[in-house]
Order: sequence, then structure tokens, then C-alpha cells
Amino acid sequence: MSGPTAKASKVWLVALPVAVAAAAFGLWTVTEGAPAKPKAAATGAAATGAGAGDLSLAAIGVQQADLLEPSVKCPISGDIETYIQKMKEASPEVGASVANTWKQAQDLGATAGYVTYWGDTTAACNIVTNPSAGMNSGPGSKHPTTTFSLVVRYQSPAGAESVIKDDVFGQSKLKGAPNFEVTEGETTGLGPNSFVGLTPKATIPIHQAFWQNGSVTVRYGSENLSLTASRVVTESVNRRIG
Repeated sequence: MSGPTAKASKVWLVALPVAVAAAAFGLWTVTEGAPAKPKAAATGAAATGAGAGDLSLAAIGVQQADLLEPSVKCPISGDIETYIQKMKEASPEVGASVANTWKQAQDLGATAGYVTYWGDTTAACNIVTNPSAGMNSGPGSKHPTTTFSLVVRYQSPAGAESVIKDDVFGQSKLKGAPNFEVTEGETTGLGPNSFVGLTPKATIPIHQAFWQNGSVTVRYGSENLSLTASRVVTESVNRRIG
């Protein structure tokens, strides 16, 4: 198994399996867990997470309808404060890193944030906070498919622009990372204040994007989802920003 994401995974919310041994964008294999749930099953606590948060932001983030196959909405999904608390419980070091990044965003005018995780199986969701639960290999094992979004609203477009331009989310760390091809600005298709990293030649496709649209920023990532399908997801998310 190759390791194209070792450096990129240092970015918080980019690759918590390496940085926190816990989330969605490092390299691992996972024995197939519970089957993916149908769309109608992604409701209730699993659909909203522990904190309801700003539901307008939840409606912008990745939705089941954006994904090619029925998936499990991970229970850790929810408002940013609840997410931070859960990550602190799973890994104090990374939880503190996430909290620090969120504080920087707040200092630039962030008022609310909503995190959404999707996994192709319940095992993929479990890895977010308990990586050892899914680190199996052998016959029948597969690399999990995960999709993530963090949508943040700010007091003004200027604050949202500053968060991206000031590299608050650490996206510049993708530059020079193994297998990543990075584009910025209008060529990403996500607006002038955007940053996209792709791994078109890697065994496991990874797509990471950061962009501003008005008073909103989006931090997006997918792993083991085809890059073509993943681009469609980012376009759908961007269109929902009002």
C-alpha cells in the first residue's frame, strides 16, 4: 500500500488518521463494515450530529444527494463546537489544533461553522474517532470512501477572504506534497479566492479544496471518490451558497 498523503495529512481536518490517527484522509485498509445505508436512513441523530448548529450551513455542506452511492452520515457531523469537543476527547492534541484554527477564523469574523462527514460504511465513520477500529487488512478489505466538508459563515466577505488568503486552514502545506497537483484562483472553477489539491496519479484519489464565496468559506475533502465525481460535489456545494 502506497502512502501519497503523508505530508498533506499534517493539515488539520485534511488527514486526521495521520495527524490525529483518527479521521478520513490518510491511507489505511478497512474490512467491509455494515452496508451503506439507503438515503432514507440518514436521518435523526446520525444526520444532524450531536449539535444541530447552523442548519443553513448544514444545508450547504455535502449531502447524500451529492454522492454516487448511498452512504452513512457520520455521527460526528454537527456544529463546529461539538466537533471540536469530540475531537478533543478522541485526541487532545488534534482537538486543540482544531480549536486553535477555529479561534483564528473567529478572530477574522467567523460566526458559525458546520462539519459534515460521510463514509461508505459505518466502519469508515468509526475511524474518524477510533482509527484502530478499522485498521484491518486481508481478503475482502478495501480502502474506505470518505467525504468531508466544513462550511463557515463570517460577518463579512472580507473576513472570509482573509481566512483563505491568510492560509488559516493550512492549505499551502499541500504544495509540494507527494502526488498532489495544486491549482489556485479562477482555474479551479470555485472562484478567484480558491485553492484545490488533487492526486490524479495516486492509487487512492484524494481531492482537497478550500474556497470563499461571499461571506462563506468551505473546506472540502474526499478520499477514494473518483476525482470527476468529487469535482461535481464541490460544484454542488458551491451552488448552494446563497
